Amino acid sequence: RDIQNVNDDVIEMKRIITVLVIMVSVFCAGVTDMSAAADKNVRSGSIINMIRVHKVKKGFDVVSVGNLGLGLTKLIAKAAADDPEERMVLDILNHLNKVIVVDYGDTDKETREAFTRKMSELLADAEKILEVKEEGENINIYGTSSGDGERIEDIVIFVPDNCELICLFGSVSIQQISDIVKMSNE
Repeated sequence: RDIQNVNDDVIEMKRIITVLVIMVSVFCAGVTDMSAAADKNVRSGSIINMIRVHKVKKGFDVVSVGNLGLGLTKLIAKAAADDPEERMVLDILNHLNKVIVVDYGDTDKETREAFTRKMSELLADAEKILEVKEEGENINIYGTSSGDGERIEDIVIFVPDNCELICLFGSVSIQQISDIVKMSNE
């Protein structure tokens, strides 16, 4: 990979982190009734199966990191975590059991349209935590709220206009994300 691709990836990750910060801010400020949200779970198994079916297609790029890979990442991050913010991110990683990043923008038009349609159908009944319209693209963030509002499980970031999908399967504490947001604003 060349330096430009790496720089593009870093910019994209910063954009995703910014969206997550906005999401948590809105979520923390406005969540009061979790009873209705409890019925709107993200169907992680169905999402994983759909990705498996499509990943064999040309131009359908998938990076999937499971428990072992996350464990190794956590060890590396732990050794490199010098400041408190990095340690908080590491703590969040400790509660994830799978991360999947999908880029299907280089597939043929039929595959792009079919995957976008099927993913939209799978997520139609899930709890949409936040929708952001930024520079002509829609960023949709889904997750399952715990009954007490303390955690978000199975976060899915879907950007159909850009043919991107990011799945963070596991449980993330609202307080942990809020603490990172506070630290990044200081």
